[in-house]
Amino acid sequence: MPTELQYLHRFDDAKRRVAALADLPDRLASLFIQFCAQNDGVLSARKREEYFDAIPIALIHQLESAVRASGIADPVKGGPEG
Repeated sequence: MPTELQYLHRFDDAKRRVAALADLPDRLASLFIQFCAQNDGVLSARKREEYFDAIPIALIHQLESAVRASGIADPVKGGPEG
């Protein structure tokens, strides 16, 4: 259970960090975080094209950095399985 709580805490932190950089709808911000968390903190090209094509690449990189800074992409510290 503590691992799940830690994951939720890191997810909330990632959402705050993303919101500080971009005004994304809640669902889109959550998807961005989930996609990055599943891919070592980086948004895949396919997901970028499919969901985030309108966002400039420089902002994508900033958002990825924000997600990584939350620790959610680290399976040892942030993932629900870690």
